[in-house]
Amino acid sequence: MDEHLEFLKSRSSTRRFKSEPPPQELILRAIDTERRAPSTGNSRPWGFIVNDPDLKRKLGNIHLWAGPLYDAPSQS
Repeated sequence: MDEHLEFLKSRSSTRRFKSEPPPQELILRAIDTERRAPSTGNSRPWGFIVNDPDLKRKLGNIHLWAGPLYDAPSQS
C-alpha cells in the first residue's frame, strides 16, 4: 500500500513526448491496470485507439457488430 501511495505522490505530468511508440509490454500493463480501476457505477468508460491495420481487421471479424472496426480510420 505504501509503495502505491508513494507512486501517486511522486507522479508528474509530461508535456513533451518521445516520437517512438511505447513498448508493447508497457501498453499491456497500462491496459490491465486501467481495466481494474474503479469507475462510477461500474460504467467503465474506457476507449482504445488501434493503429495496426491487421489488428483492426481481426477485431472487425470477432463479431457481426464489430464489422465497422475493419474500415475505421487510424489515428497518428
